[in-house]
Amino acid sequence: MLGSEFKRGVVTTLERVFKASSYTFNELEFQWYGTGASIKFEVLGNTRMVDALFRFPNVDDNKEMPRKELPKFIGMVLHELGHAWFTDNRPWDAHRDNPTLCRIINGLEDPRIEKKVIGSGIAGNAFALFEGLINEMMGGTYVDPDDFGNLAFQLAVEGRRMNGYKIALPSVLGKSRYKEPMQIALRRAHKAKSTSEVVEIAVELLARLNELKPPPAEAPKQPEQPTPDDGEPESPGDEGGDAGDDDNPSKGDDAVDDDGDIADEGDDEGDDEGEGEGEDGEGEGGENEGDEGDGEPLDKPSRGVDDPLREIEPDMTDVTAPYRTNVDESAEPRPTSVKSTVFKFHWE
Repeated sequence: MLGSEFKRGVVTTLERVFKASSYTFNELEFQWYGTGASIKFEVLGNTRMVDALFRFPNVDDNKEMPRKELPKFIGMVLHELGHAWFTDNRPWDAHRDNPTLCRIINGLEDPRIEKKVIGSGIAGNAFALFEGLINEMMGGTYVDPDDFGNLAFQLAVEGRRMNGYKIALPSVLGKSRYKEPMQIALRRAHKAKSTSEVVEIAVELLARLNELKPPPAEAPKQPEQPTPDDGEPESPGDEGGDAGDDDNPSKGDDAVDDDGDIADEGDDEGDDEGEGEGEDGEGEGGENEGDEGDGEPLDKPSRGVDDPLREIEPDMTDVTAPYRTNVDESAEPRPTSVKSTVFKFHWE
């Protein structure tokens, strides 16, 4: 089907599913721009009316889009609607100045809201769509288990594994130096009833992760250059460090052994604390790292690891590559496709 027809099908499905949940859109804006998916929304007072802006990946109206890609986009629709239904952004927004913490919140919140969507019964095939979506996001590769910058991605994957999804790649969490606190956080988040609980869990988790984080490697000391004294150079090596010394600290043993599983505390399901307003939280807390000591900068991989930062929210970079339009090269986002309007001209 043409890209314009494909996009219209995605938008129509989104509106139909949202209405089936007894919510309605007051104002709905849809943009096809970039590679990932996001939502900005506001629940109007105590009503079930929502103003929302959805942004989905770039698709050219005039290119043929395979029907087999449709389930991936509908999975993204359900995921973003899950934020509108079950995410309260107010406790999340309190930490927007710390991108590392925001990523951890996002990594724990995404599996929780998908679990809520499945449990709601609004979309009968939600489980299969979410399962396919996370496998698509992984793209056949995982991350280094000790890569600090991608611990949030591990949380997003392993939290979904706890939801029962069959994920193609095995877990790497058992090999991580951060295994113990991450397991505890995942179990607690799996039972969390609200976004505010997830935020509390994430704050505690980041503090523990920073405690386990190895110190940064120090560069070997270089001999001091000789300085002239009344025209006579000093003998090299009289002062300064020994260039042959190795001051790099050892990484140390893992925090726990591979079979150190954490006991489950039970699984109590309950009502969400209520919907909020704002963004779904893609880790957009700002350009900077956040408070000192709160994690690796988000624009580069963590120390000693070559893996780039992995997207937590659904990303269709590879899927949409053959179907994009060059309009994305401009600064402004591309608007959604709209119904044709017929104009009549009177020539006189």
